Amino acid sequence: MDPAKFKEYKIFEPNLTISKSDHPCSELLTPSNDHKYTDYFDTVTHGDPFGVVKVTLDLYAPTNMPDHSCCAVPLIHSLNCLGIPGKPTSLTIFGTGSYCCPKGATEEAPCGTVEDEEPRVALEGGVIKLVWSDCGDKKTHGHITSLEPATLTIGSKTSITGKGSVDETIQGATYEVTAKAFGIPIFSHKGDACKPDTINLPAGSGTISLKGFACPMSKGNVELDLDVTLASTIPAKLARTTIVLKATGGTGDKTLCVQIKTSPAMASVDESILAPQAQCEKTPYAFCCMVGVKCDCTKAKDAPGQCAGRKGPLSSYAFCCDYGTPCDCTQPPLDGNATAAIVV
Repeated sequence: MDPAKFKEYKIFEPNLTISKSDHPCSELLTPSNDHKYTDYFDTVTHGDPFGVVKVTLDLYAPTNMPDHSCCAVPLIHSLNCLGIPGKPTSLTIFGTGSYCCPKGATEEAPCGTVEDEEPRVALEGGVIKLVWSDCGDKKTHGHITSLEPATLTIGSKTSITGKGSVDETIQGATYEVTAKAFGIPIFSHKGDACKPDTINLPAGSGTISLKGFACPMSKGNVELDLDVTLASTIPAKLARTTIVLKATGGTGDKTLCVQIKTSPAMASVDESILAPQAQCEKTPYAFCCMVGVKCDCTKAKDAPGQCAGRKGPLSSYAFCCDYGTPCDCTQPPLDGNATAAIVV
C-alpha cells in the first residue's frame, strides 16, 4: 500500500490509520480493552467497481477469540436477532459484535454445548455419501474436475483427493470452509491454504486434516488432499449438509471453489431424526423462485446465470440466500403452493 495514496484508500476504508510497525493490529485493543488483535483469519480485497483503487487487507481477530462460527451478524442492527432462526441470543465478544447466537450462548462459549444435546445417529452401514460440484465461475482461476472417494466411513479416517487445474501461477492463498444444515449455517473455518491445518467439526463429530497446497501453485494440474475422520455417531443434522470450500489468492482473486453435499448412503436411516430440508417462507419463495431468473443459493452471488434484482445484481441474491432460511427453488414451497405478483 502506497502511503502517498493514504487519503484515497481512506475513502473506501474509513477506519484506516497509518502504521508505524509491521504488525499494527497486534498493538490495538478490542473495545473491551482486554485483548489485542493478534490472530490472522482472512485476507480481503476492497475497491471501487471500476478497478481504479484496490486495497488488499489482512484481517486479524482478538487473541484467543472463542469459536463463534455458529453465530450470525444481524443484517439490520436495529432489529438485532429478530427473525434469525435458531439464534435468539444477542451478545458481544471482547466488546466486538453484536452477534446472534444459539440459545444458552455466553461470551466464553458462544456456541455452547447445545449441539451435544441434539439427537445423534449411527448410520446403517456406517457410510455417508458425497456428491460434489465445482462452484467456481468465469473469474475463478482454478476448477475441480474430480473428487474421490464418493463416500465417508463412520468411525474411521477417509482420505479424499480432489484434482483439477489452475490457469495461472498462484503464489499463495487462503481458504474458507462453510457448512449449512437444512439451509442454516452451522460451521465455518478459515486458514492458510498453503499450510497443513486440522479442523475440529462441531459437537465432537470428527476432524478434517487439510494437507495444504504446494505453494506456489504452478499453472496446470493441482491436487487437494485431506483426511476426514468421523466419530462412530454424529449429530443428526450433520448427516445432511452442504459444505463449500473456497480458496482465494493473495491478491483477492478467486482460486478454487468446490461444493460437497452429504447424505446417508443407506435408505433405511430414520427420516424422522433427519429433519426435512428447510425452506424459506412463501413470500420470499415466490419472489426468488417464481419471478424472472431463479436464485441458486448453492452457487456464488456472481455465478453465471444467477438471479439479479432491480436495485443491483446482488439484491435478489441477498434477499433469497443471505437472510433467514435460504430459498431452495428445486423444492416446493412450504405449503405446496405459492403465488407471485410482478410490480412494474
